Amino acid sequence: MNAGGRTYVRNGVCAESGDVGTTYADSRQPDPGCAGTASEEGTVTVEAALGICSVVIVFALAAGGLAAVITQLRCTDAAVEIARLTARGDTDVVAERVGGTLPEDADFEVTERGGRVSVSVSAPPVGRLVPGRLSAEAYAVLEPGVNGSVVRKRGTGRERPG
Repeated sequence: MNAGGRTYVRNGVCAESGDVGTTYADSRQPDPGCAGTASEEGTVTVEAALGICSVVIVFALAAGGLAAVITQLRCTDAAVEIARLTARGDTDVVAERVGGTLPEDADFEVTERGGRVSVSVSAPPVGRLVPGRLSAEAYAVLEPGVNGSVVRKRGTGRERPG
């Protein structure tokens, strides 16, 4: 092998100029596809970097979607529980019973119309990976003897520490 020799292809096999037992015609052309050529240096590194970035982006999107689904389910559970407690007339225990169910920074609104309780809960998605606010609504019929005037409330879920 010559130091600094060029790589050529003969019968589909890469060879360097000066290899013993190989003869080439004067019309030899370097093969850019043979290993060791300067045209392919760094391609594996670039492909690996793009692959890793793609995996990270897909993972972040999946985590954001999962967080949004969990927040939506928590909003729905909280709205149902608030509507049920309010329809029974247990408005004093709403905060303590629903506090763990409500997502962080959640707002809820309870209204009564014609003997029916309507509850709307909204919260931002966890991690703020998904823009906007998620919301859920629940309805219940007031039980006999419950005064509808005590149902109108607006509040926030949990206080933020700090």
